[in-house]
Amino acid sequence: MTTAMKKFSILAVALLGLAACGIPVAGPILGLEPVLEPAAATSPNAGPGTAIVPPAQAAVFFNEGCLKTAPSFAGASGALGPLGFTQHSTLGTFYSNRGNLSIKTAPGSCSMVVGLNQSPASAQQEFETALNGLAGNNDASVEIDQINGPDGLTYLVARTAG
Repeated sequence: MTTAMKKFSILAVALLGLAACGIPVAGPILGLEPVLEPAAATSPNAGPGTAIVPPAQAAVFFNEGCLKTAPSFAGASGALGPLGFTQHSTLGTFYSNRGNLSIKTAPGSCSMVVGLNQSPASAQQEFETALNGLAGNNDASVEIDQINGPDGLTYLVARTAG
């Protein structure tokens, strides 16, 4: 057996072992496209859940769905699908299946709205602290506001541009 054949055999056994463990082996080394996350489900009846989402958890969703997919936000569906979001098939808004939280992408922008059960000032501080820890060196500009909803809840709104 030549040296090249031995190396190929070792590589083949290693790749088969990784595949058996469920570790994706597709990628640039094999000349294949990388494995993509599943897209968010779509439904014409999608809407927010009812549970209050803690501001720190909302920051995780905003970071994954908006900041990490900027500037085009094209990857939002793949990022939010595994996190339990369904996309409204007409409006395009991503809704948390459990929490009172939505994320909307549009050309050049991404925004999140989350219902609060604490003071807006403390929620905003908790959101900003968590987001700063998650985003690291991301220098995206994020605007944060609070609005009063028709349902009597106060909502935290975060926006970023692409």
